[in-house]
Amino acid sequence: MTPTDTPIVIDVTRLVARLSAARLPTGIDRVGLAYVDHFEHRARALVRWAGRAHLLPRRESAALFRWLLAPSPRLLGYFWVAVGSLRAALCAAPREGLLIHTGHGGLDAASYRRLVRRQGWRLLVMIHDLIPLTHPEFCRLGEAQRHAARLRQALSLATGVVCNSAATHTALRSWAADQHLPVPPVAVAHLGVGLTLTGTSPRPLATPYFVVLGTLEPRKNHALLVRVWQALRAQLGPLTPRLVVVGQPGWLYEQTLKDLRAGAARGDFVLALDACSDAQLVTWIAHAQALLFPSFAEGYGLPLVEALGLGVPVIASDLAVFREIAGDHPQYLAPHDVAAWTQAISACATLDAAAARAPRPPFVAPTWAAHFAVLAPWLTAPALPRVYAVGFSRWKQAALAAALPGSHVRFVAGLDLIPPGATVACWGNDPTALTARPDLVVLRVEDGFLRSVGLGAELTAPLSWVVDRRGLYYDATRTSDLEEWLESANFSSAECARAARLRAQVVADGLTKYNLAGASWSRPAQVLRVILVPGQVESDASLRAGAPVIKTNLALMQAVRAAAPAAFIVYKPHPDVLAGLRVADGAAAQIAALADAVVTHVNLHALFASVDEVHVLTSLTGFEALLRGKPVTCYGVPFYAGWGLTHDMYPLARRTRRRSLDELVAAALLRYPVYFSRTTGEQTSPEHALAELRAWRDEAHRRGAPWWRGLWRALLRRVVGVR
Repeated sequence: MTPTDTPIVIDVTRLVARLSAARLPTGIDRVGLAYVDHFEHRARALVRWAGRAHLLPRRESAALFRWLLAPSPRLLGYFWVAVGSLRAALCAAPREGLLIHTGHGGLDAASYRRLVRRQGWRLLVMIHDLIPLTHPEFCRLGEAQRHAARLRQALSLATGVVCNSAATHTALRSWAADQHLPVPPVAVAHLGVGLTLTGTSPRPLATPYFVVLGTLEPRKNHALLVRVWQALRAQLGPLTPRLVVVGQPGWLYEQTLKDLRAGAARGDFVLALDACSDAQLVTWIAHAQALLFPSFAEGYGLPLVEALGLGVPVIASDLAVFREIAGDHPQYLAPHDVAAWTQAISACATLDAAAARAPRPPFVAPTWAAHFAVLAPWLTAPALPRVYAVGFSRWKQAALAAALPGSHVRFVAGLDLIPPGATVACWGNDPTALTARPDLVVLRVEDGFLRSVGLGAELTAPLSWVVDRRGLYYDATRTSDLEEWLESANFSSAECARAARLRAQVVADGLTKYNLAGASWSRPAQVLRVILVPGQVESDASLRAGAPVIKTNLALMQAVRAAAPAAFIVYKPHPDVLAGLRVADGAAAQIAALADAVVTHVNLHALFASVDEVHVLTSLTGFEALLRGKPVTCYGVPFYAGWGLTHDMYPLARRTRRRSLDELVAAALLRYPVYFSRTTGEQTSPEHALAELRAWRDEAHRRGAPWWRGLWRALLRRVVGVR
């Protein structure tokens, strides 16, 4: 597919809303308009309106793009959105195209995620800054959380990210590393200059003046200039230059505006607010003594490069991003140093404009042509690889799409609908995909080890899955991705340290796979050895594939009693069996006779504290016991057996490496699972998933079991059946 063949969709929601409200374009808006101008001849417009995303047909898209570039009359944009929305149902949406998002807004919406996944679009996201996260003191309350949610979803959905500066890229990578989030391919592309001087224009003021351009908000540091001009007025009296403030009211602007108006009343300032077209702005900047840019933080700095491109001096805060995009051309000052700013402005004001600019070397402004050249690889990139999915119930489908980022997941009814050599995802250890279609590349999906608050058999949404390209962790008849890592991979000291922290957090928070509420159990006094034996669902695939000799709960209890005749044995039936969602043990009475205690609705984490050992077939309870430092004996071959951490009754010869507990945790909890956020539905880090799981558990236990749980279980037994 050639660059001109690639279907392109541009999200113009922000532009339509702001320009229809007669708001002048901000820096982010001007970037969006540059994208519209560049791609208008071949793109379609996407507008999120009335709770839905509307992909406009080509005719209405072209009309809307023309209006965005010359927004008059004011409400005509919504007319084209309305007409295009009505006609959209008649026009096929492009599949496997490129969706470009330049405005930050809406990236955290679940509807956005569903749209991108449904259409199979590649998503290209522009990240302008991380200021709400790096400088939350300059942002509205809650903006840091909103921006973090936008970035999390953007990083999980996007096939590419464009950063406007290396400084923004560095901040993004640093934040993502702190959050343990992967970052898709990133390109740094400086923003082009949109303001150009055509012909000559008269000076708007006869006397010298300086321009400051930017939204009126604390981050822009207008307050410094208020103090500077007070000092200048005291020094220069009637020779004080004017200050032209160009910017729309923003967050917490009231005091700044009050100070500026007070200065204007004294004759200190000239204000130009809310009504400055691009042509007027060029004139104001072109004749200024200098552009002033005292910001505390920026992601880029369009006014700076535009002023330098016009040959106008710049006095700016000493920010890394300014040095990146402008080199040594501006005069850099600390944003708090009133005296230095006063001195620099005073010195510049005493010179005529020509003398002030004479010693400056020429500045080569970045261009939009160079910016869009950086995007060329994404325009020619192949479509997202397609993964066909078979056998996934509807409630699992959204999670599968999130578990396979960078893929277009298509759900099909049977293997006969999948082309030769394709990749297919299937749930669990179903052998159909291997036996019926050996030409397929198979991805096997299962629940992860820190799953939910509630049972999977109750259709509780998961917080983690595993996607395995070799087998599955519970199938000891063949290797799995997890086993390959434990047998062959190296784990860095940093990865092991992270695993140790994660394990400590799991134990401190008392987290388990299902995190069910329950009573406590106390060991009898003067008992020397207490062994916990967790029951399993005997029809479970893990027993068929991971228990070569002992395959039932009764046989396990008999083996444990024979091995430890004097021990106090506690048997805990599987929670699915207790809930009536799986077939109960046919030998429950015999098991109870072998046990010293049978505990049912007991908190598993609390139970670990009252036992000395755990004996299992293949139960995940053994892994959870290892996390808590308990000795574990395995009568089957679970994934955590065979690495020198358990006592194995039936060792697996192919597992030869000795592993530390931290290495096991690194493989099983860091590398192997895919974690989902409950709030966004997208992939997240293990640490963030743990925090959400803990909050979910605490809230569920505080509220208690819902009144409808019994009815829900009865419905599941009738509809799904008891297996």
